[in-house]
Amino acid sequence: MKTTLGKDGLTKTWQEAFEPTVMCSNCYSEALIAFVAHEGLDEDDADAARVYDMHTNKGRRGRGGYWLHDRCAVAVYICQDCFEATAIFNQG
Repeated sequence: MKTTLGKDGLTKTWQEAFEPTVMCSNCYSEALIAFVAHEGLDEDDADAARVYDMHTNKGRRGRGGYWLHDRCAVAVYICQDCFEATAIFNQG
């Protein structure tokens, strides 16, 4: 897994680009991008360990047990008001 700081990481994703700001999950103020952690997007990261291999996905609707099924990218944002982190992820 690699990490890209700030706005340079917004395109390090398996789906659409991450937004530069999001609503804080704690106080609902604006949170700014801090970094994006991403796996498998670069050739030299192709054979690295994967988050989806850490646990089994036994998810059933309404029953919990969900886990990732593919490589992921995680954007971490920091709120300027309450200083809490908010994370958003997507998968390949």
